Amino acid sequence: MRFVAVLLTFLLACASAQAESTRLLKYDGGEIPSPYWFKDSFLDLADDVEEAAESDKLLMLYFHQAGCPYCYNMIQQNFLDPQLAPFIQEKFDVLALDLWGDREVVLPDGTELPEKELAAQWKIQYTPTLIFLNREGEISLRIDGYRPKPVFLQILDYALSGNTGPGLAQTLIKSSGDEMYPEPFILETRDLSSLKGKLTAVLLEYPGCDDCEALHRNAIARSSVYDQLEQYQVVRFDATSDKPLTLPDGRSITPAKWVAELGVTYYPTTILLDEFGTERFRVGGYVQSFHYATALEYVSRKGYEQFPEFQRFLNDRADRLRTQGSKVVITE
Repeated sequence: MRFVAVLLTFLLACASAQAESTRLLKYDGGEIPSPYWFKDSFLDLADDVEEAAESDKLLMLYFHQAGCPYCYNMIQQNFLDPQLAPFIQEKFDVLALDLWGDREVVLPDGTELPEKELAAQWKIQYTPTLIFLNREGEISLRIDGYRPKPVFLQILDYALSGNTGPGLAQTLIKSSGDEMYPEPFILETRDLSSLKGKLTAVLLEYPGCDDCEALHRNAIARSSVYDQLEQYQVVRFDATSDKPLTLPDGRSITPAKWVAELGVTYYPTTILLDEFGTERFRVGGYVQSFHYATALEYVSRKGYEQFPEFQRFLNDRADRLRTQGSKVVITE
């Protein structure tokens, strides 16, 4: 428990300080080695959960894929961090699963299926994705996408606290009197039902959010992203606000309650709505411009109809751009 107290002290310091940089490290596209202490498993999750419980640990499933720069960041900046690594080893068994893998996984209910089919069944659209299983083998927490170290610290503490309700998103909000990053193209409306008939991008942020500002500076500011955003009506809501908004179905709700309903666990999150006001995709993790632009195109081109897995559309788009003579750098 002393280590947890130290961790919480460090976490409070992080909350009051500037968040560390979320820039992506470059990676060459090959296999990303896992730490030696990741669990060597027969992939029978019921057994893995039981073995973790016997050691007073929780089971963490880590979905990854070769060439994923966000997975590389997760390994280098979180799993191999000298402060975090001993704590993770003490409190979690980490099991790596390949998004496109063929190894057979046995679920706690006895269902057997390959890694890639499990990823499709669980609708894993980002790597890395973390799935935390409780002592009963049930999913207690899911984190889609890369999280920088200060946020990852909070996630680990939250996973261990036993509180697995939708309040996680609220615990990640740091109070601040700062304004949100200014963008002239954001519509001043709180009525999403009035925007039907055209694609809509809903930005969920909060004042003083470092990663929110990084999204605007590092991704949205690029012409490749802005060109895609021109096909959308863009609105933004402060996730801490109690000022009601109107959803596409006409229901009135505060942003704070809406993000809880949505299960948002990271800011910024972008919700992409089709012309009928139906959510088609969301960007709920830290991404660079190529991935963000691809997500926008995924909905604008109805890519989800041909490619239910976003990663397949991402690869297809990269191939199309290369065929057109464009240079594709997924870490920019």
